[in-house]
Amino acid sequence: MKKLLTGIVFTAIASAQWVDVQTAYKPKDNVPTTRIEAGMTRNRFNTYGFLDFDGTMNKSYPRNAYLQTRASYELFKGVNAVAEMNVGTDFADTIRFGALYSPKLKDNFTVVKFYPAETTGKKGTQIDAYSVQYIGKFAPSVLVNYNVKPKTTYMELELEYKFSKHVTAYTQMRGFGTPTHPRLQPLFGLKFRR
Repeated sequence: MKKLLTGIVFTAIASAQWVDVQTAYKPKDNVPTTRIEAGMTRNRFNTYGFLDFDGTMNKSYPRNAYLQTRASYELFKGVNAVAEMNVGTDFADTIRFGALYSPKLKDNFTVVKFYPAETTGKKGTQIDAYSVQYIGKFAPSVLVNYNVKPKTTYMELELEYKFSKHVTAYTQMRGFGTPTHPRLQPLFGLKFRR
């Protein structure tokens, strides 16, 4: 299964319209981290995914990995049916089903996802929101995932500075927690876009 997933991911990356490779450092954990992110749009069909893997200064790289892939189909303007798969180290493999809404806004990309159904039968509903605002060479963004069972959140607060078409510097706070007590840690890195 892992070989199949790896093949699917690298095939998707090779055929994607855009690919980002993000390299960063987590000072709190003293580890390097890498994210490969890619996406494609064909008519009403859209795919997106990323693969995170962390290293360690004392052991082999990667130490752990997390993969998220998503496919959606636009039913009507801004509204999509969506399926999302999540797999990773020490993570129960999950496929979620739901709806995605992405309004057309000036110099902004925003998406809200609602997943009422999932395959484990234990995690329950998830609500996600992501928004990025483009201000010249700067791009602040926020990502919030809210899980109903248990009541947990995952957050990413990020600020990008675009050096060129292909190179961007960024700083980010990311982590899990509860809605009232998110446990965020900083990271600093570069993004390279194909």
